[in-house]
Order: sequence, then structure tokens, then C-alpha cells
Amino acid sequence: LRDLAKYMGSTTNFTATQAAEALNYMALAGYDAKVSATMLPKVLDLAAAGMMDLGYASDIVTDAQTALGIQMGDMTTFVDQLAKTASSSNTSVSQLGEALLTIGSTGRMVRGGFEELNIVLGVLANNGKKGSEAGNDLRRQLTRLVSPTKEAEVWFEKLGFSAYENGKLKALPQIYQELGTALNSLSDERRNMAVSDIFGQYALAGANALLNTTSEQWETLSEKIHDAEGAASDMAKIQQETLPGALTQLQSAFSGVKIEIFDLISPIAREFVVTLTEGFTQAAD
Repeated sequence: LRDLAKYMGSTTNFTATQAAEALNYMALAGYDAKVSATMLPKVLDLAAAGMMDLGYASDIVTDAQTALGIQMGDMTTFVDQLAKTASSSNTSVSQLGEALLTIGSTGRMVRGGFEELNIVLGVLANNGKKGSEAGNDLRRQLTRLVSPTKEAEVWFEKLGFSAYENGKLKALPQIYQELGTALNSLSDERRNMAVSDIFGQYALAGANALLNTTSEQWETLSEKIHDAEGAASDMAKIQQETLPGALTQLQSAFSGVKIEIFDLISPIAREFVVTLTEGFTQAAD
């Protein structure tokens, strides 16, 4: 882990000390050395892409993995899609992370996993809903769709709508497009009543934003987020190519030199300190 922290310090815009701190955050999350070593480059890419604190980037990665049940092999895709969603919609990586952490394990019921969540959060962000506000909003809507109230069930029956297909929850873009089309057959007054009864007052604005999103808007954002390979790394490199990024890399390189010098002189310095301590002890006696 020490060697890995030194290597990442010399090849990224984070110092070896900062990389070591990220490893410590992952250890606190219960990751062993092997998993931490695998996750470190992803955490550093995410932090660099989103210009975030390493501790918060580590929280997003570790907490999202646990809450959403993301497999280790899918974590690179998860980080890349976060970065791609941020660059393709009116939000940031940190706001997306905050939204996902707010949704928590409720997001596991989404058919398309974290990719689908990112798509919906991107649409909400384009409509002014971001961060924990978007997370709370979407969590309430998911709960209402999966466990509809009696009022909602009445509306679903009238509209001939179901959120399920062959016993499985439909993809969220499909749900909102089908429900939106069905609701458009009502008068404005009855439509507003229906949306309020189905999703509740607190999620009304977010629900309307998703219901009014066109199929073209869904498809455009979906295609961008699906094609996200390497997005976090690319964004991190862009940050490194700026003057502040170059200065940060200089600081990282200098930090690496200090570590190498310390490693060289540490054994000699330790012997000197031990000898000096023994001399003072004898003098005191």
C-alpha cells in the first residue's frame, strides 16, 4: 500500500500523502488491502474529475457500492458514468454523489441500476433539482411507484397504467413516458390531481419534470451516459493540463522527492537519535 501511494503520488495530481489518506478512508470503510489497492485509482480519478476532497470522493465510492450493491468489477463503470453525467447535464460529480447517497438502498429496486439512476438524476438536474434535494425527490417517487397508495392505484386503473411488466419494475424512462402520455389525456385540473395523488405533494415538481421530458431528451442523455468509458480519467487529465493542475503535479513530485530523501536518511537519523538519547540518559544518571 505504501508503494502504491508513492506511485499514485508521482502519476496523479495528488501527493503520496493524500493517496495514503484515501487508503485510510477505505480501511475505515472496512476494505482490506487488496480491495483498497484496486479502488484507489478510481477514487483519485473521481476526486480529480469532480475537483473534490479525497475523503468525500472515497465516501461516494464506498457508500454507493454498499448501498446500491455494486460489484467490484463494475466500479470503474460507476465512476466513469458519474463523471459523464456531470459533463452531460447541469450538475457536478459531488452533487450526483450526494443525490445517490441520499437515495441509498432504495436505488436497488431500479431495473437499470446505477446507470438508470444517473440518467434520471441528470434529467432532474436539468430541471433545477440537484444534490440531496434530487435524491430525496427521486426516493419518494420510487417508493410511490413501487408501493402505490390507494389513491394512486385508483388513478393507475383509470389510466390503464402499470409500473410493472411481467412482475418486474419497468425502466424509469419508460415509466415516466408511458405515465406522462396517459396523464395527457386528462384535463389540466384532473392531471394535477392525479400527479399529486400518485407522487405526493413533496415530489410534485420533480415528478412533473420527469413526466414532461420527451423521448428524445431521454434517449440523448441515455446514449451519452452509456458511452462513458474512460470519462473520469479524461476529466482528471483535463484538470492536470491547467496551470493549477501543473502546479499541483509539481507539488506531488516534490512530495515524492521528500519521501525518498526521508527513506534514505531515516536509518541514520534513527541511530543518531537513539545514541543521543542514551547519552542524555547516562548524563542524567
